[in-house]
Amino acid sequence: MLFSHQGETCLFIHIPKTGGNTIQSAIIDAGLSCDEMVSGGFRDGVDRFEIRGSLTHRKHQSLSTYLLIKPSLNELKIYSCVRKPFERLVSFYYSPHRNMVLDERTGAYVFRQSPEFVEADFMALVQSTMPAFQYLLPRDMRFTIKAIKRFPDLLPLLKSRVKSRYLSGVERLRLNVLQTESLSLQFSQTFGFELPAASRNVSPFREEARRVLGSRELRRFVEEESLHGLDLALFYP
Repeated sequence: MLFSHQGETCLFIHIPKTGGNTIQSAIIDAGLSCDEMVSGGFRDGVDRFEIRGSLTHRKHQSLSTYLLIKPSLNELKIYSCVRKPFERLVSFYYSPHRNMVLDERTGAYVFRQSPEFVEADFMALVQSTMPAFQYLLPRDMRFTIKAIKRFPDLLPLLKSRVKSRYLSGVERLRLNVLQTESLSLQFSQTFGFELPAASRNVSPFREEARRVLGSRELRRFVEEESLHGLDLALFYP
C-alpha cells in the first residue's frame, strides 16, 4: 500500500497475520493513502477487506511484485510488520477468513463453532504459507523456496543461501520493520499517532490457539525444520 508520511511517499508491505489490517485501516482513516479498502463477501470493510490502488493489486502484495510493476519504488521508504513464526502460523490457522461460512438462511457470513485442530492440516499450512521475509525480498526467490520443499534434506544449506540473499538484497533498501509483539508502541513512535484501541480481524478462537501454542513439537517443527525459522534469525536475532 502506498501512503504518505512526513511529506514523503512510502510503501507498506502487509505480511498476513502480523497486525497489517489494523495498520492499514489506521493509515487510511488518517487520510494518508490514496489506496482504498474494498469490501464484499466475507469482507465486511471494517475487520476484513482488500486493498486496491494504482500500483496495489492485492492487500498482501509482496515487495518483489511492486518492483516488477514499477522498479523505481525501491527508492521509497518501505515499512512492514513481522511476527514470530509459530505464533503467526497458529494465528493463520485460526484466521477468520479460514473459519467463516455462509449462513444460507440469513445470507451472512458467520464463524464456525470451535473448529477442530488437525495437526496434518497445520503442517500442510506451514509448508504452503510464505515466510515473512519472502514478502520483503526485492527479487522473487520462488525457485529456491520450491527446492527446499522438494528436497527438505537441503534445508540447512538453502537456509544459509536464502539468508545471505535476503541480507544482500535489502541492504540497499530503506526498510523499516515493526514487530507485532510491541506494535502499538512502535507504530506511535514511528508515525506519530496512535493505533485504534481495538485491533482489526481478531480471531474468536483464542483459547483454541492458546492450546496449540503449548505444543513444543509443533514449535520445533516451525522454527527448526521449516523455512519459517529464518524469520526468527532475521527479525528476532
